[in-house]
Amino acid sequence: MKTALWAIGIMFMNTLITAVGALLLKLGAMQLAQKEGKKEHKEIWKLWKHHLLFFGLSLYGIASILGIYAYKGGDLNKVFPIAALTYIWTMVLSVKYLKEPMNPWKWAAIIFIAIGVSFVFF
Repeated sequence: MKTALWAIGIMFMNTLITAVGALLLKLGAMQLAQKEGKKEHKEIWKLWKHHLLFFGLSLYGIASILGIYAYKGGDLNKVFPIAALTYIWTMVLSVKYLKEPMNPWKWAAIIFIAIGVSFVFF
């Protein structure tokens, strides 16, 4: 099966949505930790009331549905490796919004992931 360009585009969007979803889950978890202190959350249903956690999980659901459509449009061995770009977006977002540190090893990882994904199309 030939991989359609739209499937590659959808999977690329999927990686961005997944990375933003992970960021929202992290921000929501940080807010919960500040509100609750170090207490454990005993009532799991209260998590659904937290807007950042809800939107983060919703984005994961949307990304899953988009992934299904992307898989229909081409070879799994071409479409699925694009999902590794999620790691790049997650690192960039965590540096920008969470002020997490970057080091040369992380930059090297970003470069190797990008090279690896590009090799899929040769």
